[in-house]
Amino acid sequence: MALRDARYASMADGSIAYERGSELYEGTARYIQNRATGDAPVALSEGQTFAADEVRARVYAVGAAFATLLDALAPDWKASLERGESTSLDELLRDVLVDLEAPNCEFTAGERTAARIRAEADVAELLEERQALRREFMSAAGPRLVIEAADDALLWPERFDPSNLRRLSSTEVLHTRWLVIGNGGSRLELLDHSALSEGVGPHPLFNGVRRLTVTGLAGEPAVREADGAVVIEAPGFEGSFQGAELERAGATLIVRLGGVI
Repeated sequence: MALRDARYASMADGSIAYERGSELYEGTARYIQNRATGDAPVALSEGQTFAADEVRARVYAVGAAFATLLDALAPDWKASLERGESTSLDELLRDVLVDLEAPNCEFTAGERTAARIRAEADVAELLEERQALRREFMSAAGPRLVIEAADDALLWPERFDPSNLRRLSSTEVLHTRWLVIGNGGSRLELLDHSALSEGVGPHPLFNGVRRLTVTGLAGEPAVREADGAVVIEAPGFEGSFQGAELERAGATLIVRLGGVI
């Protein structure tokens, strides 16, 4: 709990709420699944680890582990939760430990050193993996499409598959399955095809997207006009763009939206 407090002190409120909410809703769902199948919670299994960016998988498992610990320490925890006495499993568990006057637990210096070394290796591996994914995406053969949006025409995500995207940098997200994004006059959808979005501001998606790149298209995008908009279609991609300017640079079709980029 002390380590969680220290970690939360360096995190944004939204990130904390996401983690706790996922532990509560998805973690309890995983807990019920474990009860039904007789499986032990993954997070309590010896040697279980998660990749540095497997946030969703980790919070599902940790939430189920919290629920299992609460079963042992506070059998009435479900009723407390239903009464709204707490909105997070870790806070419920913290209250139980305080009431039980549980002894303070500290990792040894050797355990802390081992954890730090493993964490540094995990981060280095993650950064290299991100660079490799970006290189692979950008080097894909075939025609490509680039949508560039000015500040007055930024693109905003409408729908995406959170289980099939990878954050590559502070501004870039690689979408590998599904993305619907647009603004007041333009909208595009990708399905079963990868695209790289580049955001503005502190969040790579929710502060607006300045550039979207699609590589490795199976064929030359078809371009036509319909209802005063430029319509572009290709396998796995379709988009309609109001007031767009088109430019071709070799095998790349560039779509510019809004004022000065």
